[in-house]
Amino acid sequence: MLRVVTYNIRAAIGPGPFPPTWWRQVDRERLERLGQVVAALEPDVVALEEVALSTIDGVVLDMAAELSRLTGLESRYGAVGHFPIVDPDSGDRIGASFWGNALLSRLPIQSSRTIGLPTAADDELVSPSTATWTWQELPTARRPPAPARRAASSVARWTGKRSYPSICSPLT
Repeated sequence: MLRVVTYNIRAAIGPGPFPPTWWRQVDRERLERLGQVVAALEPDVVALEEVALSTIDGVVLDMAAELSRLTGLESRYGAVGHFPIVDPDSGDRIGASFWGNALLSRLPIQSSRTIGLPTAADDELVSPSTATWTWQELPTARRPPAPARRAASSVARWTGKRSYPSICSPLT
């Protein structure tokens, strides 16, 4: 049996829209709670979305490496975007951030490859039309089984997220 988990960690800033100074909202305690929740699920593979690798005012935050440490799982990180971090008050560049996805695995990862998603001409991200669906809106045949929904609800309560993470049931 292989247990697979997928989770949009939203750069550990919590629920709500991304504020212009999102990096000030990064909560290391929330990142630790995310690690505890993922570890408690005892996954074999974890796919994480919206994972940041940042340096702000000389402090490095490598979310993929930190979650790897917290869960005891091997990690790979695929940065698909980058940008400077600019203090809105002074206009000074105070750091930089990479944006991407991470994979955590109980088994050794033999190789990895990063492929960025397409972007539109105006540089807006291209998302599938179903990206905003919750499983309550999905046809019954595509919903995760009840135990997975209950686990996701627990994760949502634990991390303070309003929307549920996507958690796949164990695959056989």
